[in-house]
Amino acid sequence: MEQNGLLIPTRLLTGYVPGADALREVSKLAKKLRSRFPNLIYLLDPVMGDEGEMYVSEDVIPIYRELLPLSTIITPNYFEVEVLTKISLDSLSSLREALRILHEEYKVPNVVISSIPLSGALLSARPHWFQDMQQRNFLLCIASAASKTGISVVHTMFIPQLKGYFVGVGDFFSAMVLGHFRETVNGEPPTLAHAVASACRITYALLLRTNYHVLTYPEVGGDGLDASDIERRVRQMRGRELRIVQERELIIKHDITEHLLGGDMEEWNNFWES
Repeated sequence: MEQNGLLIPTRLLTGYVPGADALREVSKLAKKLRSRFPNLIYLLDPVMGDEGEMYVSEDVIPIYRELLPLSTIITPNYFEVEVLTKISLDSLSSLREALRILHEEYKVPNVVISSIPLSGALLSARPHWFQDMQQRNFLLCIASAASKTGISVVHTMFIPQLKGYFVGVGDFFSAMVLGHFRETVNGEPPTLAHAVASACRITYALLLRTNYHVLTYPEVGGDGLDASDIERRVRQMRGRELRIVQERELIIKHDITEHLLGGDMEEWNNFWES
């Protein structure tokens, strides 16, 4: 690509890389592009694992930490935040400390944490405007944008949990965040909360339609991947892949999803108050 003059991006997204050798090459490219294009918008999705389990080599962890200062936006899930910061997200104070580390020590301007389970101390610390909802059936999504007057401005959105296993959700969500992230206009900061809200709405709408397809397809039904024969397992996995092409109108026509999940993210005004 470089020999043909094609390495001239204005935006870069990197995601799942299973091993350290390949990630080092990704890191070299990201550093080269950042040096060449200082205004490059780089979304780093540090895909490492979920729900307490790593599914890539642990050798990638220090490389991801080296990449953090190069990024414009990062989109880790809560487990990946714990791995990167060495902080267990089991309370509001620990969530604050993890965000502080990412913003101040690693110099990440925009942090998006998807799918934080609401339990324990985090459940009791939820914003006042969420107190009366069926909180145990929701996941918390946080968008934290670095601020000149404080550590960051934090926005939240609560997303209803949807049972089942789906393929490609994180990749699609990150792509939508990057696609909707606007550059600075007239001196105003980019609107991270707007980008994340749009990504959440579109991703959730796509999940609903994919799930409807799953439930009407007999070879795919059920919550688990418990098929004993390989061919049926493959059919199950294919059936649970996000229907991005079939439901592309969700991406193209914003009016379809603009009121889903309550619309915009809510600012967590007292997030940094002890």
